[in-house]
Amino acid sequence: MFRLDKSQIEVIVPGIIETLIYKHDTKREEKMHKYYLGEHKILDRKFADESKPNNKIVANWCEYISDQHVGYFMGKPVVYSSKNKEYMQEIQDIYDSNDEQKINYEIAEQCSRYGYGVEILYTKENQSGKKEPRFRPLPLIENNIILVFDNSVEENLILAIRYWENEDVLDDSKSLHAYVYSEHINYHFIQKDNEEFFLESEEAHGYGEVPVNYYWNKGSQLKSDFEGIITLNESYEALVSDDVNESESSTDAILKVWGIDNIPETQEMKEKRLLNFGKVEKDEKADAEWLIKNINSEWKENQKNRTKKDILDLSKVPDMTDKSFAESSGVALERRILPLENTRSTKERYFKEGLQRRIRMITNILNISKKYDYLDIDIKFQRNLPTDTQTDIANAVALVGTNIASMQTLRKMAHIEDPAYEKELIEHENEEYIRLNVKDDIDEQNNGTIKEAHTTNGEEVKQA
Repeated sequence: MFRLDKSQIEVIVPGIIETLIYKHDTKREEKMHKYYLGEHKILDRKFADESKPNNKIVANWCEYISDQHVGYFMGKPVVYSSKNKEYMQEIQDIYDSNDEQKINYEIAEQCSRYGYGVEILYTKENQSGKKEPRFRPLPLIENNIILVFDNSVEENLILAIRYWENEDVLDDSKSLHAYVYSEHINYHFIQKDNEEFFLESEEAHGYGEVPVNYYWNKGSQLKSDFEGIITLNESYEALVSDDVNESESSTDAILKVWGIDNIPETQEMKEKRLLNFGKVEKDEKADAEWLIKNINSEWKENQKNRTKKDILDLSKVPDMTDKSFAESSGVALERRILPLENTRSTKERYFKEGLQRRIRMITNILNISKKYDYLDIDIKFQRNLPTDTQTDIANAVALVGTNIASMQTLRKMAHIEDPAYEKELIEHENEEYIRLNVKDDIDEQNNGTIKEAHTTNGEEVKQA
């Protein structure tokens, strides 16, 4: 992340691009990516004595913590609603064509791993030839992303750069490509043979802002969900690996002998796991016994359990393997996940800013021919927590007609994802029900009139 005065980028010149790329550092993102995949420090461990057991066991708490946070935060899709039905339908159609729920989840994964996530917005022609807004996440390991903010208190994004080195498989030539996104124009620069960047192409866009959207995980400090427990994870892996090493050493115990001639060479002794003390005095007998190291397994287990507890406590993730966790009541369960819930609330606030920026930019495209206000779209997150649905529905039904809560609120209590839409369906069904009943009444009345016309003095008149 960089900060510049907006006046410094009024004209995009190759020198600015080259300087920003040169100063851009991606080591942190690469480290977070490796630790999520399980490429941990323990895998590089070596001993001076190569004959010693050297197990390298990876216990990937980083992956577990990230997956738990993302699943709880974005396991259920975001719900959007608006009083402007036409506007809401247009946004929903665009979101459906972009697979918005999947993209939100992928961005939440980026935020959890790296502390932030990035997506790009562009336009693409649909089957009818009309240009539609599109958005896709930008994987931070495959794409080098530079975000440049201004020096105002609002910290507005004024420039974004996506760059990578391209190698031509046909002639083995290499070139550096840089796509530069500004408020109104997208630029494509290329650098060949370490010469100066040259402008390959430029294209105007209608988003009204830099069409690269960013999402913070827990703020602009760029802190991932597992960054703070990496050293604890390494300590846990060392404990587990050493545990296995000691167990293996005990299995391969050394035979200690004395009073026997033909002492083998040192290397041979290591291979045969034999320790020979040579000859004994005349009155001593030759003997042998196993040399076994006493392992304090209880101390080791306590160390692992304490380290595991520290990992879970600091990462705000509850211990799902704890038997009492499954037996907890609803209130007790909410108390136990309070740290995770607090983190989710923080994530929600920052993620909502990114979703609002996305809607605002898409609305700028729609407003070329319409006049919508992006603030008319309400955004609602849902925590992915197992709930007693039947009990919640029963509680909601019990409150109907009590004037304690509106029907809209009661529908939310009953876990209806879109209460406003559900209300419309009910109203439509009621109207249809009334229409059918009225028709039946009319038919019945008509039938009665006809029957009365065909009777005289209570007797039916037979027609020829």
